[in-house]
Amino acid sequence: GAFLGGIIEDFTVPPALEGAVQHILQDVIPKVRERGWYGIGGFDVLIDEFGKAYFIDANFRMTGMSAYHFLIDRGIIRRPMMSIMGTFVGTESALRTVLAPFAAKKTRSRFLKLICLSRNNTTWRFNAALEYSDENELLNRVELLLSAGVQSEALESVRGALHQKQP
Repeated sequence: GAFLGGIIEDFTVPPALEGAVQHILQDVIPKVRERGWYGIGGFDVLIDEFGKAYFIDANFRMTGMSAYHFLIDRGIIRRPMMSIMGTFVGTESALRTVLAPFAAKKTRSRFLKLICLSRNNTTWRFNAALEYSDENELLNRVELLLSAGVQSEALESVRGALHQKQP
């Protein structure tokens, strides 16, 4: 399987995860850095029926939802939001032209917050939070990104699901 993205609406940190951020920052990250790694990452956590947390996987690449939860906690991203992995093929100038109306900090209608961006030749890959207020707005924003040339399985999947729900 592949992780395509997720949606965070209302979320309360389960008691089992209270203190997890401090544990990650104080205990886990220093050990990881000692091994020469520096960059973005996330952690997969399962909580059993007794409320005990198990950190089952560290992802030292941008995947999963941990980074989004941390950014929500810091007030950088607002809920509800949808995480997306997107691809755009073109020059840096073309990428800026396509994403700026949705992602530039100075844009009043900003709804896309880039978390991670990488490039291989003219292929740009990014992870972002797509903020929205309701399903209609989500669908409109998904359509805007796809029509602008952003390629994303998550966007395609959500577009299909939301179109099926419409009367």
